[in-house]
Amino acid sequence: MFSDIIITKRAYELDRLFCYRVPRELEGEVAPGRRVLVPFGKGKKEEGIVISVYNESPDIKEVKDVLEVLDDYPVITETGFKLAKFIKEKYITTYFDALRLNMPSGLKTYIEEKVYLKDFDCEISDKDESIIRDTLLRYNGCSVKDLKEKTKVKSIYKILSDMEEKGIVTLKSDLKNSIKEKKRTMVKYVSDSENISIYKEKNKRRKTHIKALEFIEENRIVPVDLLKQMSGITKEGITILKNEGFLELFDEDVLRNPFADRSYNKDIEPELTVEQKKAVDEIINGKNREFLIHGVTGSGKTEVYMKVIEEMINCGKNAIVLVPEISLTPQMTERFIKRFKKGVAVLHSGLSKEERYDQMRLIRNGKINLVIGARSAIFAPVKNVGVIIVDEEHENSYKSDITPKYDTIEVAKERARIENAKLILASATPSVVSYYKAISGEYRLIELNNRINNMMPDVIVSDMRKELEDGNFSPVGSLLKEEIRKNIDNKEQTILFLNRRGYSTFVSCRSCGYVAKCPHCEVSLTYHKNGRLVCHYCGYEREMFPVCPDCGSKYIKYFGKGTEKVEEELKKEFPDAKILRMDADTTGKKFSHEKILKKFEEEKTDILLGTQMITKGLDFSNVTLSAVLAADGGLYLNDYRSLERTFSQITQVVGRAGRGEKKGRGIIQTYSPDHYVIELAKEGNYKKFYETEINLRKKMQFPPFCDIINIICRCEDKEYGKKLIKDTYNILVNYKNDLKLNDDDMRIYKPGFAPLSKIKNMYRLRVLMKVKNSENLKSVLEKVNVHYHKNYKTDKVMLSVDINPVNML
Repeated sequence: MFSDIIITKRAYELDRLFCYRVPRELEGEVAPGRRVLVPFGKGKKEEGIVISVYNESPDIKEVKDVLEVLDDYPVITETGFKLAKFIKEKYITTYFDALRLNMPSGLKTYIEEKVYLKDFDCEISDKDESIIRDTLLRYNGCSVKDLKEKTKVKSIYKILSDMEEKGIVTLKSDLKNSIKEKKRTMVKYVSDSENISIYKEKNKRRKTHIKALEFIEENRIVPVDLLKQMSGITKEGITILKNEGFLELFDEDVLRNPFADRSYNKDIEPELTVEQKKAVDEIINGKNREFLIHGVTGSGKTEVYMKVIEEMINCGKNAIVLVPEISLTPQMTERFIKRFKKGVAVLHSGLSKEERYDQMRLIRNGKINLVIGARSAIFAPVKNVGVIIVDEEHENSYKSDITPKYDTIEVAKERARIENAKLILASATPSVVSYYKAISGEYRLIELNNRINNMMPDVIVSDMRKELEDGNFSPVGSLLKEEIRKNIDNKEQTILFLNRRGYSTFVSCRSCGYVAKCPHCEVSLTYHKNGRLVCHYCGYEREMFPVCPDCGSKYIKYFGKGTEKVEEELKKEFPDAKILRMDADTTGKKFSHEKILKKFEEEKTDILLGTQMITKGLDFSNVTLSAVLAADGGLYLNDYRSLERTFSQITQVVGRAGRGEKKGRGIIQTYSPDHYVIELAKEGNYKKFYETEINLRKKMQFPPFCDIINIICRCEDKEYGKKLIKDTYNILVNYKNDLKLNDDDMRIYKPGFAPLSKIKNMYRLRVLMKVKNSENLKSVLEKVNVHYHKNYKTDKVMLSVDINPVNML
């Protein structure tokens, strides 16, 4: 029997199948999806993933044996293999990188080879072998890594392999898993009352023994720690009772579930509205398989999800619900656990790798009906999926910004196809691309036009130009201050959105114009209240300078205002108010998102100030005022999606208000009150915005009328990067010329620096393309990838292909 195996390393050179023989004793254990230990190269051992097992003898001269099976079960499912194949082909990545997405996060076996001297009296003529032998005489049991450092011998694995064949040394592998399954020792009652009575009678003075026996007799099976706690018995005492035949000890798996100890009140199912009932019926009973729900904020989209999931579970199927950010997970998790009890698993980056691993174990063991999580949850090993729901589908975080640069919605569509499941995309402000597909008939469009409480918030545009004329330089305008004061007096809550964290967005010298910039990135440093200047791209920090580093001037000015500065001004303006700030600086610790939101809800905090993590999905009945402090921030960015993002953010923010029994108000502060995006966001008129935007994109040939491909080179050596990006450009141009394509089919822009030309000491150069269909470019993109790996691949230069990037900078 033989198996094809992928080595679990990201190296492009290893991106192929390797054939190994399956020893008779491992037959039945070596199976697709399991990890194995295999010999690789001369003397080395590596971890691999089994792709297939077969009986036909391969046409290979020497086939090595699989050494060991590392898993008791497959860590990749059949669906996982299919998704990996899809991602590898579509996003031009290695097979292992694609497979890795479908494995429990952080799962890895680390192999440390140790060398022991076997023949102490051997005669050695080879110089290198002699050095190794002499070193091992001093350090027997040395790791290969340490041995290499001590001896400085080259090709040490090959030499050690030869020495092992001669019987001079022995090599042993020490395996350590990155994640260990948690166990606890249990005590099981195995005797009868008569024997215990005899023991008690003979050992009246052993009171802790008797107490332990009574407790175990009553409870039958208990953890050792609990038995010790309840009876006072020692470890030695338990051993005595075990030897007497009264009890047995065994290990039991413990699943690290961060939500296990939480109690939630019973969920009361609301009566569905006419629109909601129609939506559920359309999804469950309609012929379509892909849906887009366009529902205004507060229209009850989540209740539609839950009803659909309930129907699926009743039919024996399971569900996946994706949310764009960790900040949305707490409220969503609570609602679903209340409804579906213990059949819910949660997957997001806020959990430890051990907790995520154990959530995966629950899913794999078939104990879960519903998986909720951020984009990686689409790879969860849940079986028999009936529906996949992508909440807030317009969000950028569904597009991975690290390799592989996959689009979660595309992967969700593929998984729904594989599993014959329904796919539901939903948003109050759908992406222009998704809405176009719905209008074109690719998705079935479902509209929820009314709020559950039938009260949309009243929205006012506040002209900040007039505030400047009146001498108000605060980021909080006079109108907004009045409305916040009303809310505080009425014991109602306010949400304020500002998409800039920190105290000041940059620091400059008024004498010479010097701007404090990051030495590793081509961006300005942000001033924080703790007196530090911070780069929000690489994390570089430095103390604030008292005088200008260039000219020595003391005239240093802080420009722009971030959430820290606004929080300070709010505290001065409203000293009696309770204020919470929610941004990347306040949410670094585990469950910090949840703690802040719980505090806001339960302690009736007056004001929640935050960045984009508070713009969507939050549902608090006492929030009657929500405001965008600087609506202009995204209108003029060098990105074709900037208007769409601005419209979405404004609509989502004002939609947080008035979701309970009280009427809500929304305020949009702007220096561009006449901009059509601001006006349409005020009206909540998505359809008119879409019509304007889709016409503009058609004229300019932007998605959905084309695919944009961004090929980025990151390198330490600027000139080396220029050479690679020019080569890449030439390969693409030659391909275009060979096929005689015109600019409508394939437009290639001249190579140059990306708008953010340097990040983390790496220069960034790019070639940008617009093509009718990126599926037709797989061959040339693979050619670009091969050229890079053959001629340029080092740790100092990297090339990535991003199809329809969400960040054009």
